[in-house]
Amino acid sequence: PQLCKVHRQETGDRSQAWEAESPHQTNPQGQAVGAVKVSVGAASIQVARGGNALLPCNYHTTASLSRLNIIWTVTPLAEPNRPQQVLAYEQGEVVESLSQYTGRVGFAFPPAQSATIFLNKTRSSDSGTYQCSVMNPPDRDTPNIGVIQLTVLVPPSSPECSSEGSGEEGGDVHLSCAVREGVPAPSFSWEKIPPDKQPLVMSYTEARRALLTLQNLTAATSGLYRCTASNALGSSSCALQLHVRL
Repeated sequence: PQLCKVHRQETGDRSQAWEAESPHQTNPQGQAVGAVKVSVGAASIQVARGGNALLPCNYHTTASLSRLNIIWTVTPLAEPNRPQQVLAYEQGEVVESLSQYTGRVGFAFPPAQSATIFLNKTRSSDSGTYQCSVMNPPDRDTPNIGVIQLTVLVPPSSPECSSEGSGEEGGDVHLSCAVREGVPAPSFSWEKIPPDKQPLVMSYTEARRALLTLQNLTAATSGLYRCTASNALGSSSCALQLHVRL
């Protein structure tokens, strides 16, 4: 296949340069042979929030391209019951949906060569299952579909530290550390500053919250406690001062 190069794709104040092989081959006589074959190359793609994603979708057809139809749809991770159209190519024209993708999405190459699209300035709400459907009659008119899972990665937000309990000698206190967001789900760690000889063991951890329980409080339990939330994109911390009442 020949090399296809698109030098600029404007989107707002951003431009992208893409280069890849054009996978599309046609029968010069436009004869229908078999069905449209679609391949996406990658089952899942990850991108940091605010970055740009390239969603590959290549197709092979033996028919003329006069009736080529490409439709990209998404089932959002946050709204699985509300699939929506992202971008389409119909009757020789690119059709951009009036949605959150407006101005951020486009074909990376001429649709007659590839169905690959780009998605700029990604948001958390862009995470979901994307489907690339290609039809090109008279090749078999059952659409051939490629599926890609897009995950937009987000660093942990600044955690919030809080405490519950009387804080009296001999009693218990619960130290809570919670974040509003973070993809993948962050891991948590608690530490005392300066550290004790005994490591701190969390009593409860979920996707966005970690709980540390301190039992049988003594004067030595008083001090500064720090929680750190971390994932592949970074880490963030909060701290609180504990005073045990004697």
